[in-house]
Amino acid sequence: MKGRERVVILGNGVAGNTALEAIHRNKPLPHVVMLSEEPYPEYSACVLPQYISGDLERRRIFLKSLKDYQGVKTRFGEKVCRIDLVRDRVFLEKGNIPYDRLIIATGGEPMMPSIGGINGKGICSLKTLADADRLARTKAKSVVVIGSGLIGVEAAVALKKKGHKVCLIGRRNWILPRILDEDVGRRAQKILERNGIKVLTGETVKEILRGREVRAVQTEARKIPCDLVVIATGIKPRVDLAVEAGIDIGPLGGIKVNERMETSHPNIYACGDCAESVNPATGKTSLQLRWFNARQMGRLAGLNCMDIKSTYEGTPVGVVLNLFGIAVGSLGQLSQNLKGREVEVLKEDSEGFYIQVLITEDAIAGAQFIGGTEEAGILFTAIQNRLPLRRLSEGFIPFPWYHKLDRYLKSSLYGD
Repeated sequence: MKGRERVVILGNGVAGNTALEAIHRNKPLPHVVMLSEEPYPEYSACVLPQYISGDLERRRIFLKSLKDYQGVKTRFGEKVCRIDLVRDRVFLEKGNIPYDRLIIATGGEPMMPSIGGINGKGICSLKTLADADRLARTKAKSVVVIGSGLIGVEAAVALKKKGHKVCLIGRRNWILPRILDEDVGRRAQKILERNGIKVLTGETVKEILRGREVRAVQTEARKIPCDLVVIATGIKPRVDLAVEAGIDIGPLGGIKVNERMETSHPNIYACGDCAESVNPATGKTSLQLRWFNARQMGRLAGLNCMDIKSTYEGTPVGVVLNLFGIAVGSLGQLSQNLKGREVEVLKEDSEGFYIQVLITEDAIAGAQFIGGTEEAGILFTAIQNRLPLRRLSEGFIPFPWYHKLDRYLKSSLYGD
């Protein structure tokens, strides 16, 4: 980067702000302009459920104040209309801004299913602070949450803790199917049910029944009365600006980037939920819709934007939820994603605690747990670094399962 070039960042979430941090650690500093459709300074989307439930005050959601953007020109609460690749300008509803380097960090947006009655009053998603404000204020008595993934489960828990009658509906046969295998998912489901959430799995919503207000949700099996519906059927990359500009989109629907977060157009980068990269661990194109990955990608976009060559190495997926005070977590691969490989499953099941570890090719590929999280850091390190089991059993890092590993190492798979 030469002289005082202008960098424009589209997006004020974790990816955009991490890119900004990376830029500010280097000299000379460019002119930086950050644009965001939302009017707020940076906040944590991860804690919105705690705000809805009343466990967290609204002011504690924010990670920055407007004063923390010193040295950056901010235009928050304004919608970006288009990117002009010929003139190197970003057009807003009022005016336009030239750029020398552009970082697209527009995040994701809710996927809305094609079902009747989905438009109108009484329908909400959970992606933004505005969504959370609406759910925190709602006076609805009975809520149906459609979608049993991370957002759906967290929304259901938050609304139940807030005092609403809640029904959670998912199409798969168990909840949290993207982060838990079936047996662990069914255990997590029981936690929800013990705490008063009605859970319906293996059901598809056909229609939302309504007049002027929502009256009920109709599945293929039953009608569930309600006066509010939360749509949590997934998040997709927000790429409308990139598509219209002619920037390449990957097969999974995200902005196609290389290992340096560079897009198909020179001097334009993309990072976070809107970007689609190659996972170095698998060699396959993937969407990494997680906070940690957004932070990784944002940092790389910022560094490479400053001509500091850095590459994306990826990381194993790691998620921990709090279900009514019980930790439910997942690290690395699921057994359903390891089909075709020889997989050994080690389990520990005791009162208040359950863990299963997936072993393949002489290494831990994944783990899922309910209860204590003491072993999560150790397991994450082992999965991330593909540490051979023999190094674990020899005490390379503290590992509490020596007895099971010893038995495994002496099994017919390895011989005595």
